[in-house]
Amino acid sequence: MSPILDWSRHRVVVTGGAGFLGQVLCRKLAARGCQQISVPRRKDYDLTQEAQVVRMYDDLAPDVVIHLAAEVGGIGANRDHPGRFFFANMAMGLHLIDNLELEPLARACAEERRWEFLLTLAPLVLLRGTASPVNPIALF
Repeated sequence: MSPILDWSRHRVVVTGGAGFLGQVLCRKLAARGCQQISVPRRKDYDLTQEAQVVRMYDDLAPDVVIHLAAEVGGIGANRDHPGRFFFANMAMGLHLIDNLELEPLARACAEERRWEFLLTLAPLVLLRGTASPVNPIALF
């Protein structure tokens, strides 16, 4: 079976690449031949700030971005300040998506004959809880 993507040809940015999941992903990418993996740190690029996302794209020039970064605080902090974490995490995702260079992205998708996008969000803390998997009716 041939690989889905020739990772040796790509400059990959893994936001959150220093975290638990990100470290594993970076090792897996390297094992699959990826030689250009950048892991932006918050001290260098605050992804909640649009201008810093633009600067990250300019500095690192990725053609693949895997967004795993998140602002988290644990169960108590999430319960006490849900808006803060929701806003920060949404801001990161929106700035990353909104500032994509779409022409190079379209060319890369055409070359690979793949047009896919995956977005994941952190779970919401609900006062009375919900089932697992989440019952969408319980959210309302």
